[in-house]
Amino acid sequence: MKGVRVWSKQESTRVVFELTGKPQIESLELENPDRYVVDLKNTQCQVMLKPNLFKNSPITEFRHSTRQTKDCRLVFELNAKLPANSFVLQPNDSEGFRLVIDIGDSVGLFEVENSESDKEPKVSEAKAAEDLKKDIISALPKTPKKMLKAGTRPFIIAIDPGHGGQDSGAVGRKYKTYEKEVVLAVAKKLKALINQESHMKAFLTRDGDYFITLRKRINMAREMGADIFVSLHADSQPNGQNAKGASVYVLSDKGASSEAARWLADRENKADWIGGTKLEDKNPTLASVLLDLSQTISQESSEELGDSVLSSLGKFASLHKKNVERAAFVVLKSPDIPSILVELEFLSNNDGELRLRQADYQQKLAEGVFSGLRDYFSKRSLPPAHPHGHDMQNGLDVASVK
Repeated sequence: MKGVRVWSKQESTRVVFELTGKPQIESLELENPDRYVVDLKNTQCQVMLKPNLFKNSPITEFRHSTRQTKDCRLVFELNAKLPANSFVLQPNDSEGFRLVIDIGDSVGLFEVENSESDKEPKVSEAKAAEDLKKDIISALPKTPKKMLKAGTRPFIIAIDPGHGGQDSGAVGRKYKTYEKEVVLAVAKKLKALINQESHMKAFLTRDGDYFITLRKRINMAREMGADIFVSLHADSQPNGQNAKGASVYVLSDKGASSEAARWLADRENKADWIGGTKLEDKNPTLASVLLDLSQTISQESSEELGDSVLSSLGKFASLHKKNVERAAFVVLKSPDIPSILVELEFLSNNDGELRLRQADYQQKLAEGVFSGLRDYFSKRSLPPAHPHGHDMQNGLDVASVK
């Protein structure tokens, strides 16, 4: 160990130890008094802490010791029984291995691969859109050519972490967990799983704590040529302590009808490509038929996608309902992109909220959704390269999608 950094609030603390190598770690929670213990194998305990380092935090006392002459034990005494988590970060351009310990409200809610600050920077929609372009353009050329037949491309998945910024979404009853933070953590894990697959590429509609309108989210998916759209949320019910488990939604027939009317009435929408066809130069009857056909195909595919994800989630987590449900959520209304909304768990349920705060459970949820997506695409051939100027060697030309 060569240094330590701490971010503290009244209910939570993040501690980051700088290391000279990658340790093997084990952790345990003890009672009377409440303690969180982390053992580092084959690590020397050389920890120098400043006075009052854990002031205004749940940590009342910290100590360390050498065990069996070669291992280091870190002990954090706490003012109450609190959730805790520890993990190791890989080296980056400026730093080596780091041991991260989260205690209290920060557990499982922050992704720290790029930043260890406990606050996400505010990002404008314009910057978010620009970052989104860079994200997927940089990702696509990494696809091994041997997995792509001539004239094809990877499946593109838009992952939409709900809420953000001033819109916190649901708030947990017991630990005051914000929905916006939980779903972003799961979304990042899901993206990482997808991008390990050579025939699938994913991007996020937001990768930080900032607000994006509902229409902007589905427009971003269309601009990036997404093949499917997956929106992640965490449910809540008034007096919903007994409600638990995950749910999957697709667009209701009523929602589809209202969206069709909106598209046919909106000249700006009609100038967009719908299933590879523009509506603005079509007579009203033909435009209506083409839009209805596109929506029908999209809804059928959404139902198949929803069934696949729900079935897979049931292998990793509990389900609230065993069948895909229907609703008129705005983010499901893209007329030509199969779309689902996944409610990961109920924040109004104390046990569900605690599970959602755990990084291991977030990973299980991500794996459940990922497995469903993979099963869905396993029944499909690789899609053709986008016809409007896309070049797999140069990434996606967003401007040419329209």
